[in-house]
Amino acid sequence: MKKLVGSLLLIIISSAFSQSLLPPIANTPTGSGAVTNPQFGQQQFVDQNTIQQTQTQENLALQQLTLPKQVQQLQQTVQALRGLVENQGQQLEQLQLAVQALQQNNKSAPSSAVTNINSSANTSSAIGLSNIGASGNTNDSVASQALYQQAYQLIQNKQYTPAISLLQQYLVKQPNGNYAGEAHYWLGEIYAESGDAANAQVQFTTVVNNFPNSKKTPDAMLKLGIITYSQGQYQQSKAWYNKVMATYPNSNAATIAASELQQLIKAGY
Repeated sequence: MKKLVGSLLLIIISSAFSQSLLPPIANTPTGSGAVTNPQFGQQQFVDQNTIQQTQTQENLALQQLTLPKQVQQLQQTVQALRGLVENQGQQLEQLQLAVQALQQNNKSAPSSAVTNINSSANTSSAIGLSNIGASGNTNDSVASQALYQQAYQLIQNKQYTPAISLLQQYLVKQPNGNYAGEAHYWLGEIYAESGDAANAQVQFTTVVNNFPNSKKTPDAMLKLGIITYSQGQYQQSKAWYNKVMATYPNSNAATIAASELQQLIKAGY
């Protein structure tokens, strides 16, 4: 009996001692009055901030990847606009040339023709008709002068084939006209430009021999010197240069001829 009572006391004491060692159970409220863990909230804020920073970095990286493509597209757009402007400029120039041609055809006389005719009317009694034009033989008709003016405009625009046709038409109508010397000269220039030295030489020689009073005669002599030089006819080339210098000493052609002549002499020719 005493042993039984002792055992019961031992069990009761052990149970009480073990309960005293357990931590107290906190009475945690729930619902709207519950208190949250501050460390958990702070961690949640840090996670959201990290996500936002990551998204920002990704957006910046994406923009850096697409930026070169956008720049390239802008450059292509600018190039396309430049091409459009150039095309419109060429079309405008062509329209202006067409208008000029129509005006020349419709006018009763080109401005240069009117000037020459008025000048001849005022001075013919004193000095004769020899000072009217380059050749000084006859007055060109209005239509003939229009042919020459149109041909000259085509030459300025490097439209050589139609220019040749108009110059030849002018020379058929006015073989000794006011612009005959110039017409032969420009034919020579066109042939020389296209590599036809033989025909160029014929035209320049015609200017020198038949139109000594033409303003293009010094240039024609210079061109003959250049052509003969290119053909290896160095003595003939020197002769032409000397002739330009002697006949037209104050001309630009004479200045160029002097320079070319010095080059020939230095080369031992």
